[in-house]
Amino acid sequence: MSTLVDITELVESATQELELGQVLFMPNFSLFDAMSAIEIMDPRMDSALVPPGVDPPEVPFTDPNAPLLAEEVCWILDRTMAAEVRLIYLILSTQLTQIKMGWHSGYALSQTLYTSLYMHQITLSSHGALPQYFPAWRQDPARPMGLVSIVLQAGLMAIVKTCDWVWRELSGGNVFDLEDFNADKADISLFEGIQVQTVITELDKALVWLDRWQTATMAWKYALHHRIALRKHILLSVAAGPNESSIVDRAAHVSNALASYHSMRAGPVPRTPPPSSPLHAAFDPTINRRLIVSMPLKVIELMPADDAWKALQGMLQGVLEICKALNSADLLDMTVGVPYCINRALTLHSDAVEASSTTSTLSKQKCIYSIAKCVLADDQVDASDPMAR
Repeated sequence: MSTLVDITELVESATQELELGQVLFMPNFSLFDAMSAIEIMDPRMDSALVPPGVDPPEVPFTDPNAPLLAEEVCWILDRTMAAEVRLIYLILSTQLTQIKMGWHSGYALSQTLYTSLYMHQITLSSHGALPQYFPAWRQDPARPMGLVSIVLQAGLMAIVKTCDWVWRELSGGNVFDLEDFNADKADISLFEGIQVQTVITELDKALVWLDRWQTATMAWKYALHHRIALRKHILLSVAAGPNESSIVDRAAHVSNALASYHSMRAGPVPRTPPPSSPLHAAFDPTINRRLIVSMPLKVIELMPADDAWKALQGMLQGVLEICKALNSADLLDMTVGVPYCINRALTLHSDAVEASSTTSTLSKQKCIYSIAKCVLADDQVDASDPMAR
């Protein structure tokens, strides 16, 4: 017997006094609520279903602890990095008192980072102990358990902790992004309770493990080493403090990150696993249908790994340029040494655009000050400074 009740008559009687096109709003109804509204019978109401055009993988993802080759671990890290870069765009303020990050193009965590199922299985290692199961797998020297339980976990942990820092800065209102920012975590932890130093310790542990690993595939060993070192220096640059000495520290970490980047790019490129590999199922583009989300989101395609690496390189180079300029005693060096920062700021801040219309030395200085005034907190701008007038 059907339990459905026809409420057509009830709705018609309750709305008969409404005029055509008239809308009733609840108290505190916001513009974001209006943008998030879904029309009845909209396909997004079927968000729990796999959307058309998304083919399920041939082999399901069932065991996040299954042993992997070093090349496969590299592929997972690269794929997750592509989701991170799709999610994050990194720039610095002109005084470098904080790093500004934003959700790239407004994509949500459930559309990008959360699509990695390995990310949901990260566990903090306990005194370096490895899982004591699958004895047959432990005999395969090409697939030691440490590649998954130590190296892969540390790399993913660093990515997640970096995104946690982004979320905190944007949600706290410390920085602003002109793109739509979706703060919905879908009730998933971003390691809020784990200190940055704890993650750095896990990364150091992974680097030591790789140094001691005896393998015939040395090229992939070094490829993993460079990737873990890259994540370590990126996280250290993000965690640099707001004082002036942090400029030098951040520049050093970014330089080390770029060195690891170039070493990694000079090494082998992980091949896409065959269709029969369960690694394809380890990235679920429809993961939001299984999460607690405020609204259903469309499936997006991650950028290719090569494009993601180039985007990351550009971000790191931009950070390094700003660090070098801010470490200079000549204010005018900023007009030459930081074209990245100037162009970005002129795009974002209209008063800086107006100040840049002249070419005199004083106007250049005012332009730079206008940029700094826009991106710095109010207590960091000295009102008595003649450049502020």
